[in-house]
Amino acid sequence: MDRFIEIDIEGRFPHYGLRQVAGSICRVPLQLPAEAVLTFEVAARAEGLAGTLPVAVESAGERLFEAELSRDTPSQTARLELPQDTTALELRVLASFGVVNWLDLEVTAPFDASVALPPRWRPPARAALESWMADVSVAAPAADRQRLLIVGIDGGDWDLIDELGEAGELPVLTALKERGRHGTLHSMFIPESAISWSSMRTGVNPGRHGVFHFLTLGSQRPASYWADLSSAGLRSIVIAVPTAKASEAPNGVLIEGWTASADRGYVHPPELQPALARAGYRPDLVHIRNPRYYAEHLRARTDIAVALMSEQEWDHAFVVFEYADTAGHRFGLRSAAWRRVYAAVDTQLGRLVAAAPPDTTVLIVSDHGWRRFAGTLNVERALQAQGVRGWSTAFRDGNIPSLYSGSRIGIGPAGARDPDRAVAALRGLRGPGGKPLVEAVLPIADVFSGRFTASTPARLLVRTRSDLRAGKRGPVVNAKPVDHHDATGMYLAVGPGIEPGAGADASVLDVAPTVLGHFGVAPSWRLEGTPIFGPAPPPGDSGDPPNTLVRRAQTGEEAQDDDAELRARLRSIGYLE
Repeated sequence: MDRFIEIDIEGRFPHYGLRQVAGSICRVPLQLPAEAVLTFEVAARAEGLAGTLPVAVESAGERLFEAELSRDTPSQTARLELPQDTTALELRVLASFGVVNWLDLEVTAPFDASVALPPRWRPPARAALESWMADVSVAAPAADRQRLLIVGIDGGDWDLIDELGEAGELPVLTALKERGRHGTLHSMFIPESAISWSSMRTGVNPGRHGVFHFLTLGSQRPASYWADLSSAGLRSIVIAVPTAKASEAPNGVLIEGWTASADRGYVHPPELQPALARAGYRPDLVHIRNPRYYAEHLRARTDIAVALMSEQEWDHAFVVFEYADTAGHRFGLRSAAWRRVYAAVDTQLGRLVAAAPPDTTVLIVSDHGWRRFAGTLNVERALQAQGVRGWSTAFRDGNIPSLYSGSRIGIGPAGARDPDRAVAALRGLRGPGGKPLVEAVLPIADVFSGRFTASTPARLLVRTRSDLRAGKRGPVVNAKPVDHHDATGMYLAVGPGIEPGAGADASVLDVAPTVLGHFGVAPSWRLEGTPIFGPAPPPGDSGDPPNTLVRRAQTGEEAQDDDAELRARLRSIGYLE
């Protein structure tokens, strides 16, 4: 299968939400390499059509293909061989039409092709960063530099990736999987993003790093493994790693994601933030229910990452794409909108890999997987139905509102209660045919260890039957299917010395020792995992990661992490109920 990667060439009609008339043209300029005739994928796309819209793709007056777009078929793609003298492609509307939300033409180049834009055109992100980069002094790279690029795909799941790959929708991931070692990356017991990404960047369980929810970031700021890379003189580019904060100030660049807001400082070094604003970069979560905005947001993040990787010296880069996960919450698995967002993630992943030097080691990881559950078990109501009261999944005390994800949930006593009765009641729950509804009930201290374990109001952790999501609302058992997180994520490693094929299962705790071992850097605290590939890091200290305990009244920045806007965004993507 040919491998294709989207390049920065795209045209759009100048108006959105307006009447399109026959003859309207969308134009994409091209400058092709002189040495070959290349095959391109050319897609005509539309959204918000009420009927059908006939269009044609043309070059220099020659019609290359026609398409009829509609609500059911909003995109049509053709593979075209373009000669060297092609200077532009045009999308022409063939008949008058009413209102359309947007209509555009996207050109995708072969994965390994060198395709330029007109000489006077500069990618907006790179142009906006030029003045900042001109003032940055970076030491020359060492001759034996061994770069490591980590790409996080929030919610990445091999079952879904393989399904889309077999349909030809994820050519980059498919090609990389053929070249690399791949396997399951297990999440923490609660497969929630804030917990798992924090464990990934610290190498310890949440009882030691203290982050149990995105809303705990105003009080807990654990250090990340790249602090040790910085101490060793290595440079990092960290973009949108959930729960990572600019205040960590690594040697290099850190751009926050998820809880970040353009209204406050979210970048290290802070001098970079005005340049990001000029580039139109937004650090926050996509909150508009339209796959088009996901694709634009995703492209903008990749533009910044590619510009920094291309113009700055770096040893380690970590870029996270949360879009497949948030699209799963908003649109549902296997929906057309979700598939389109996943395809956009694949495309931008290809751009990142292509921007790295050829000998770069690439590690793709996810914080959890995804699956469709047959129904939902309301654990609190199930206890009440058994006559056991005084236990709740909604916490009114403490620094988190709840602790749940997928088939796992935490419950805490609303007063002094005997846990043995609650454990027995949950283990005794039966569904039709006498099949147990709960697989495990564990004291939280048996799952997490460390000084922060007692900071959550949860005292018991419950794992429901594998086909049931653990929920907080509705009847005891709701038989309506629902899509949500699974505890089995994915990893894919490609690079020098890494044998392709299926690899052993690993954990999110294994990412930090993999990185430090790759660079031969000793950790400043005791790590809990082992490398996914490569050598183990040198022996380090035996303590916990440094953790900045922040009081909410200290600055406006910390208070921002628990504001109403953030809660609304988290609620809109299923992280709060």
